[in-house]
Amino acid sequence: MSNFRYFTRSTGKAAATVTLAVGLALSPMMEGIARAKDNCAEVAKPQAQKPEEKPFFSSEKLPDILKNVKGTADKEKTESLFSLLKVGNGVLKTVKAGGDKRAPRNVDETIEKGGDCTEFSFVVITALKMLGINGGAVVIHREGAKKGEDHMVAYATLGDQKFYIDPQAEKSGEIKGKYTLVMDLTFAEAEGIYHREMGNYYKLQSKTDEAIAAFEKAVALNVKDAYCHNSLGVLYEKKGDVEHAKEHYDLAVKYDPDNKTYEKNKTVGTYNEELKAAYDAFEKEDYKSAKEHFENALNSGEKLSDKEKKELKKNIGICEQMIQQQEKN
Repeated sequence: MSNFRYFTRSTGKAAATVTLAVGLALSPMMEGIARAKDNCAEVAKPQAQKPEEKPFFSSEKLPDILKNVKGTADKEKTESLFSLLKVGNGVLKTVKAGGDKRAPRNVDETIEKGGDCTEFSFVVITALKMLGINGGAVVIHREGAKKGEDHMVAYATLGDQKFYIDPQAEKSGEIKGKYTLVMDLTFAEAEGIYHREMGNYYKLQSKTDEAIAAFEKAVALNVKDAYCHNSLGVLYEKKGDVEHAKEHYDLAVKYDPDNKTYEKNKTVGTYNEELKAAYDAFEKEDYKSAKEHFENALNSGEKLSDKEKKELKKNIGICEQMIQQQEKN
């Protein structure tokens, strides 16, 4: 029986290689797929009903606070809301997020324990929704801030104007200083930022499944969040799910085509998907398809070592031998 090499790459890591006897062994990835298929045959067990989740933009504490909002027109209400929620005026206090080392807080937790700019935005959005005022939120990058240190501010839509409500600002209605707009979000899309931060928190805790669930919620609310798509690509790749990894790597590049990291990860995703397709085809004795997929992997654009190129060419040669054998028979 011929042997060939089956290996996938991880983003930012060298390829891991193992020798497999064709037709006799499954890779750890394939064993996982086999187990998943076996589990499908089990009788479904009845599951206890989960309690209905509250809408994200809800609060038990805000209604009493909002009784102090003054005015009848939306402009008057938003001015009053800013004064009420401004840090130092008694409702909100600033607490740093700690670089994803703590889970993001919901509205009532933020009112009780304090929060950062993102969590303040959730409080403002909930207040605006309770007051019946439309709006959204922006994510900005301040001039001079470190890469990745972005700032989120909620706003009310007053006619065709955005009235910013930043509890950390000195004045209402504006964003102080020079900045670049990163994202302009609807209320629903802004909720996606909460799940994005929850995904980062779980990822830091090495809770892969929980992180995937959080990032999936984020992109369900804001499909254009390239960061979340790239994070999902990395996490799915970690689990050996190369199809979903490539899907999200592709979407990350679609929504942020100038990001070099996302572009590189997309190439890795293509490489891994072609390798898996080649292996699957070889297992089914479809050697022509296997050869084509190995060639695609070789020409995927992924930077390969001489050893990796040699192994891929060896696999292509084995496929050619098997094709010749089939033709003789």
